[in-house]
Amino acid sequence: MPLLQNKYLLKTIMFSLFLTMLFNLSAQKTKEQLQKEKQQIEKDIRYTNKLLNETKRSQQTSTNQIVLIKKKIEQQEKLINTISYEVNAIDRDILENEKTIKHLDEQLIKLKNEYAKMIYYAYKNRRNYDRLMFVLSSDNFNQAYRRIRYFQQYSQYRQRQAVLIVETQEDIHKRNEDLLFLKNQKQELLNTQQHEKTKLAKEQEGKSKVLNDLKSKEQDLVRTLRQKEQANREIQAAIQRIIQEEIRKAEEKRRAEAAKAKAQGKESTSTSKPATTFALTPEETQLSTNFASNKGKLPWPVEKGVISVPYGDNKHPVLPGVVTTNNGIDIATTQGATARVVFEGVVLNVITLPLGTKGIIVKHGEYLSVYANLSNVSVKAGDKVKTKQNIGTVYTNTNEGKTEIHFELWKNQTKQNPTHWIAK
Repeated sequence: MPLLQNKYLLKTIMFSLFLTMLFNLSAQKTKEQLQKEKQQIEKDIRYTNKLLNETKRSQQTSTNQIVLIKKKIEQQEKLINTISYEVNAIDRDILENEKTIKHLDEQLIKLKNEYAKMIYYAYKNRRNYDRLMFVLSSDNFNQAYRRIRYFQQYSQYRQRQAVLIVETQEDIHKRNEDLLFLKNQKQELLNTQQHEKTKLAKEQEGKSKVLNDLKSKEQDLVRTLRQKEQANREIQAAIQRIIQEEIRKAEEKRRAEAAKAKAQGKESTSTSKPATTFALTPEETQLSTNFASNKGKLPWPVEKGVISVPYGDNKHPVLPGVVTTNNGIDIATTQGATARVVFEGVVLNVITLPLGTKGIIVKHGEYLSVYANLSNVSVKAGDKVKTKQNIGTVYTNTNEGKTEIHFELWKNQTKQNPTHWIAK
């Protein structure tokens, strides 16, 4: 094979190794992301287990228990799916490694064959006399110089070829070791996945038992549902009173500006339509902008918790055909947990709800945040609050072993889905 073709082969091998390295780096990043996700799910499952244990210490079976069991089942299913993604990623790595090893084996054979030809050529032309005659028989000095350079380059290339053979052999050995590691890692994941599936089956069995127990307590469940609906109505009434008061202030401001402009003989800059949004000072307008820019990054209203009831319409976990509407989200947390403000603002109102629990409404410019089902509060109307400031203790229902905060977000008169606003 001519020297030019050998150089081409060398470049092809190095480029192939470079592409493989890039692929492996990309795949590794994906595996790291999956590993991080798996660790977070496992952390969530441990926390949900803690909440379940608190529930099981209560005096009676409750809907909270079935809600948490369902949440744990969802988390375990997510964990199993994440493990499946990890296994698939490893399968892709194994396939790519096998392809690379095959390719390197083929290149190694070519390198060895070519090196053997060079050795054979060198053996046939090993006498210094032949080389000297080849140089001396040149037509001119330039040709003699080129022939000398040829011998030098050929020798250097042969040395590089030998080094490349050794490096390729070492790379094949390393990739075989990586391949074995990946296969062992895959088997460990499959074992873990099977273990999680076994636990999932037990959780589903436990869920069925709790459901059967709860169905015999339908009247108690209906009464608890009515109490929650009453609390929700009082929260919404308080929010609407605040919204209407803010709009009334905005309307008064609009009329005052119009009257002042009329008295001065100027054209009013205020619209003739009644106000439908809050009247904001420049500071409040900036606060609204800052609040909106933190969408998806707001802290949770409790330090730790799991969403037990999501935003919107939800089927009752036990009662058939019953659908409840949640204007916010309910977050299950541990006993003694404190509620905290998700963003700086001003406390507009503290309300008392059924069963003596408390609710707090905080204004953030044109946004409102609501924190309900608190056993006690540490702020009052008019207080300025900072992000993550503790404002009260979440109420614990000792009969059900349930500690749960209700959280809502509003923009003027429009409800917001809090899950779109708080950090993931």
